[in-house]
Amino acid sequence: MKKVQLFQPLGESLGCCGGSEECSLTDNSIINTEANVKELNRVEAFFNALKNEEGYFVTIHDPASDGFMFTHTEVVMRKLKAYGEEILPIILIDDQVVSVAEFPSNQALADMVGLTHTQAVEYMC
Repeated sequence: MKKVQLFQPLGESLGCCGGSEECSLTDNSIINTEANVKELNRVEAFFNALKNEEGYFVTIHDPASDGFMFTHTEVVMRKLKAYGEEILPIILIDDQVVSVAEFPSNQALADMVGLTHTQAVEYMC
């Protein structure tokens, strides 16, 4: 079973939208624009859909509600200490970093997790 983890920036679970006071307080520019909130929603939707695929164990972690995973996942903690929260989102596959500081396209996500072409097409619709 492939283990897939998304460590997302603070804000999404709080319902932040571009320019809201709560997002401004995070100092994380990646979530401070409406376009980036939409991208985070798209990536989160991809991960939620992937949970239904056989052969994948998928988890989504938010620092506000799941801070324990941020502090107890060594590779994530090292990245955060070195680069700050600007490094988020971080995507791990089988505990290996495959993406940092960006929202990969659905095709890139499909390639990362090893979906077949048919499965990938379903995720892009």
